[in-house]
Amino acid sequence: MTLNRYSVKIIFGLMILVLLLFAFPRSVSANSAQPPSIVILVTNPPKDMEVAIFSDDFFETGRHKEVAWEDYYIFYSVSLNSISQYKIVVTTRAKTFEINTDNLEKYTNVFTLDVDNERLVPGEYPLRTTILVGIRLILTLLLEGFILVVFLYKSRKSWVTFLIINLITQLWLNIWLINGSPIIPSYLLFNLIAGELLVFLVEVLGFTILLREHSKRRAFSFAIVANFASLILGAILISMLPV
Repeated sequence: MTLNRYSVKIIFGLMILVLLLFAFPRSVSANSAQPPSIVILVTNPPKDMEVAIFSDDFFETGRHKEVAWEDYYIFYSVSLNSISQYKIVVTTRAKTFEINTDNLEKYTNVFTLDVDNERLVPGEYPLRTTILVGIRLILTLLLEGFILVVFLYKSRKSWVTFLIINLITQLWLNIWLINGSPIIPSYLLFNLIAGELLVFLVEVLGFTILLREHSKRRAFSFAIVANFASLILGAILISMLPV
């Protein structure tokens, strides 16, 4: 069956609509596999730094995790829900200081620690998400662009189609990962696989219909290989880069 230009526009519009619907998930109440948590994000901290949280009847040392240029100090405890006032104590060889904090507002709480100024700021540092999404997007485009060259796509129209589809799907995938997995997710790899499955379906359909420089069979094969390579790259980036 041959699709006319109007049909192609409708199908492509539906693809974009599906991605937009999934890009803005609604918050729901549900049981979680992990207890309430606090994640303290630090950029290039002293190597000997330790972070702990305590109150009158509670004390816990943060679990330290280092990923690229960032360090995380993570606290998991059901006791966090019952604390109204608590303190963060930061210890290094050079100094020790305490920070007073208020009660938790979310099930998963993310803070950024400014060691030099001894401040704890709610949320992530400025442009963090933009930087990380940019890195992942550029690496994905380079990988899939190389595969496009291997499949002998050379025309300007093919490259424009490739860029438009990838920008839509990869930006959606990053929004999916960010919304579903704050900083240190428990099931990030599963979130990646679930997101990649939808991206796979959209890209296979989109490339097969819109890449016309060669046969539909070649376009279909390119979409399969490119998405498989992206899934592998994504799994590698999860282990090597912050999320």
